[in-house]
Amino acid sequence: MDNSGELNVLEDLKNKLDSELDTAQRYQMLRLMKHHLGSQYYEIMDEQWMPRDLLECLENNMPTSQVLTILSHVFGEMQLHNTTSYKPFTDYISKYFMAKGCFNRVDMIGRTKELADVERELEKRRGVCVYGQGGLGKTTLINEVCTRWTYMKKSVKKVNLKETNSMRTMLALIFKQFNESFIEDEGDDVNLETVAVCLIEACKDDAGNTMLFLDNVENVYDNERQPFQSTMSSLLRNNNKIKWIMTSRLPLENIEGDLRHYQLGPMPPKDAEKLLEMSCKPKSLPEVYKMAVLDKCGNVPLAIKTVAVALVNDLSTDNDIKLSVSELEHRVRLLLHGTFECIGYAFNKLSTSLQHSLRMLSVVGTIPIDLECIETILNLSPEPLNRLMSELVLRQFLQPEAPAVGDLLFDRKCVRYSLHPLIVQFFNKWLHKNTFKPELMMNANKRFCMYIQCKIKKLIGQFDKNYTQSVTAVQENSELFHKFLEIVPLLDIKDSKHYEEEGAREALGQVADCVKMSPNDRSRFYEKFSKSFLAVNDYSSYCYWRLEAMKAFLIAKDLSEASRVLDDIETKLQLLSNHEMQKNITVNILFQKSRLLRLKDIPINETKVIEILDKSLEMSKQLEIQDPNMAVLISNIENLKGNVCFDVHKYDEAYFHHRKAVHILRQYIKDKDHPYITVYEFNIGTVILQKAETLLQDELFIPEEIKTYYLEALDIFNKAIERDRNMGRHYRPQFEAKLSYRAKALERLSRYKDALDDRNEAIHLVKNHFDVHTVLTDAYFMKAQTLHKWILKIQLDEENRKQQKAYMNTLRDVHGLVLDGAPLSEHHKSKFLDMYRSFAKKMPVTEKSKVEDFCNRYEIGRPFESDSESDSSESDMNYEASSEELSVDSGTEEQMDTNHEMLHNSFESSHGMTPANSSRKRSRHDSDSGSDDSITVDPRYVQNFK
Repeated sequence: MDNSGELNVLEDLKNKLDSELDTAQRYQMLRLMKHHLGSQYYEIMDEQWMPRDLLECLENNMPTSQVLTILSHVFGEMQLHNTTSYKPFTDYISKYFMAKGCFNRVDMIGRTKELADVERELEKRRGVCVYGQGGLGKTTLINEVCTRWTYMKKSVKKVNLKETNSMRTMLALIFKQFNESFIEDEGDDVNLETVAVCLIEACKDDAGNTMLFLDNVENVYDNERQPFQSTMSSLLRNNNKIKWIMTSRLPLENIEGDLRHYQLGPMPPKDAEKLLEMSCKPKSLPEVYKMAVLDKCGNVPLAIKTVAVALVNDLSTDNDIKLSVSELEHRVRLLLHGTFECIGYAFNKLSTSLQHSLRMLSVVGTIPIDLECIETILNLSPEPLNRLMSELVLRQFLQPEAPAVGDLLFDRKCVRYSLHPLIVQFFNKWLHKNTFKPELMMNANKRFCMYIQCKIKKLIGQFDKNYTQSVTAVQENSELFHKFLEIVPLLDIKDSKHYEEEGAREALGQVADCVKMSPNDRSRFYEKFSKSFLAVNDYSSYCYWRLEAMKAFLIAKDLSEASRVLDDIETKLQLLSNHEMQKNITVNILFQKSRLLRLKDIPINETKVIEILDKSLEMSKQLEIQDPNMAVLISNIENLKGNVCFDVHKYDEAYFHHRKAVHILRQYIKDKDHPYITVYEFNIGTVILQKAETLLQDELFIPEEIKTYYLEALDIFNKAIERDRNMGRHYRPQFEAKLSYRAKALERLSRYKDALDDRNEAIHLVKNHFDVHTVLTDAYFMKAQTLHKWILKIQLDEENRKQQKAYMNTLRDVHGLVLDGAPLSEHHKSKFLDMYRSFAKKMPVTEKSKVEDFCNRYEIGRPFESDSESDSSESDMNYEASSEELSVDSGTEEQMDTNHEMLHNSFESSHGMTPANSSRKRSRHDSDSGSDDSITVDPRYVQNFK
């Protein structure tokens, strides 16, 4: 409800309508309401409803004032179709609006400030011109101003000039508002003097209570600019009893008189989201579709409402749209056709040089770009550039962005600009297809890449010396770098100079590593980019970028692709004539090969992997004499040795290698921070955690001396995770592994809520990088295990039921992902099936049989029947189970514990660490952990970890 006043109005109306309308009138009211509200309300409006039921439904889906507005229109239409008077009802609503002073319709969401601004200007001035790009809501805004003016018993005359570009027609339409007998077709000649005299005569007894609203004046203004300027100047000067208000897509220049220009821009993001939600009522778009719609609509009200009205018709009763995000985006583009016509009109009114500039800038899309970047793309000097930007901003093609803050390594700080999102869509849909010359786009691409390459030069050698500062610089320009990585593989390699300067290739590799990209997008970029070097026989650069592609495949767990790329690199390596370069690449090949073998071979062949790592280490130390930067790779090799030792339960040796890795890297970076430091130190924490696990005898009771190790591991995890967040590395998929480890330590310390927060963050992170993937299924399964442990500890019935429901939903999430083709890691599979079958015992018989059928098929590897299985995953499983029942059926905490599944991991670095959720690695841990006899631990060494 809006406020108590509205509450009284609406409640009174409910009572009046219920008691005073007969059956036929109620039916007519319902039918007209459906017509006003649209098809999205048909499903929820019952033909047998009383008026009170109808109004309460609407009250739950829109602002009260909007309900009253619709009701007022409905009564007006009912009045036309029968003799019954509904005036008492409409008067009642009108009195409310007169007291409130406005309709406050859904259209006005996000325009409160603009509405107040225009009203304030009208009080002080003779006239106001509201201008801005088509679809921003200029007419809607002024209609609300006129409505308020009418409620104050003042007169409003509206002239719509959308269909004319003639001054004579405009004057005739104005004249007709004050002289109803005027018939334009009879040849009456209307000129400025006639209209001026008419206005003076009509308003001679008017104490400034008349408003003349000229809507869409830009056609007349643009077609007859000088006559329009002189005519409006004269009318503003000579008719001081009339308020003039106009809308235009262009500012009206050189108008003499008391006219204030007011520019209307796109809605604020939060208001745009609210408008979308209100426009979709009574249904709601899923979050992923909501974001896609807002991204394409660019916070333009007309675009949002156009799309929303069409999309809600596609929503089923459970708000489910059967479209992929890409299909949805395509649909949105089609729905925005009307808005594009507005933009097309505005674009065609630009001069040829302005059109040319906009086409050139379309290469960067909606990304914020500073003046230096625009200057490079358009090849302009500063003074004409500033004039150009000012004109494009005035015409709503460009949007000024916030100033660049803290540019750090990039020295220019100035206002940034971006193309309006709908302008970008317009270019993509029409100009690129029809009038956009390919060479124009290629030139713009080349100049844009030249600009980015200048930025990358400033990063050469900086990442290992001052990582945090370098990453901050990349992230502040992240969208630009992301666009660069899209464009650069498309260029002729001869046009790109990034590989010529020593160290530039490595700097670009680090930039690619820091920019937010999914593993699949990253691997595709490396694939395309490396092929461009092969075309010019640059085998050194080819091998470098193929190694980067291999790392991306290892992150994505695509071991077969990683193996294929490795074979290709080893073949091309023989073609290198530069012996030193060949040795450099060989060292990296050996390191990546060790990573691959560690993940691929089950059980791990420790001797073979360590032998390759030792060879890589020996070569690296030789190269370090000439290149001190090799210290980073040497520390990585030591860290990977620690991971291999951990895999075979040699925890003391693992601890030694991780500490050595920290020491080597700290000596190199001095007092600076570096992401690999957090990796190595975090790995020390995992060793301490696993040591504590081996010392633990009773799952239900943790002695204080063992709890100390869990606390120490947790402290290390917290510090490393905090440093990762400070360095901006928490968005990377490998960060999920660190969250999983910390969740394990938190569970042991009975901090289940904190552990669950980490599990949820891990799921969110994986979702951002993988669509349907085993990594995501594993993340949901580990969340289910945390919930299960928490349920065993809960004493309060209400809290127990809450977590039971979350547990059920998480098991169903795993179920759904498996059906979608993302099976669990093998070592998780049997535990999940045990948990799911146990929980199914509390389900109704039908649901229980569906779950059992799913489990049987999954267990023996039979294909799923999509129809029946999808029904199972989507069905509403309503049941309750007590924590006591669960603990009996699902096993003890010891049985459900995942300590050996919590793999020790190197976490990805640019030199190739493995993510903690490697399914193969977890399987290896599981197979080796059959009994504690296989692990020999001396508690004295654990004490020494401190």
